[in-house]
Amino acid sequence: DKSNNFTVTEMSKISAYAKKYDKKIYLALNTLVKEAELEEIYNYLSEVSKIGIDAIIVQDIGIVWMLRQFFPDIAIHASTQMGIHNSKGIETAAEMGIQRVIHERQVTIKELEAIIRKSTLEVEVFAHGALCSSLSGNCLFSSSIGGWSGNRGRCKQPCRRRYHSLDGKNGFFFSPDDL
Repeated sequence: DKSNNFTVTEMSKISAYAKKYDKKIYLALNTLVKEAELEEIYNYLSEVSKIGIDAIIVQDIGIVWMLRQFFPDIAIHASTQMGIHNSKGIETAAEMGIQRVIHERQVTIKELEAIIRKSTLEVEVFAHGALCSSLSGNCLFSSSIGGWSGNRGRCKQPCRRRYHSLDGKNGFFFSPDDL
């Protein structure tokens, strides 16, 4: 919604350049997809499937289904925003044909060790992102106060604002520094 994305022509050039240097290209399609956008996404994936993308990072399980059904040669990585937090989630991802699960930064080292021991998939950890109190990909705060969904690339970062409480205190109550 908010970003100026690469065109398919630009991505094709980037992909060719990356391949020349033996580098990989991942396409982040990790957003909520609305019903009215499904045909547009299908057409986009049809074009993208021809340019040598190594994997697509996905949030929406409907898009996972679409990729497996119509573009089975494209590798799928489950975005942090898909909300997979444990080994059972990874098992489900494997059944869906996903090759890698990207965990959010809130997974502890101890949890990650236990998850990796049981995993049949590649596991990655997203270690950087907005510094808020929400789990990655599960924030409804921005959307609920102003209609700007962080899950659609339009976060207004309400977690970084100063708030005032009824007892006269103020601070950044939704920021990890104040929690």
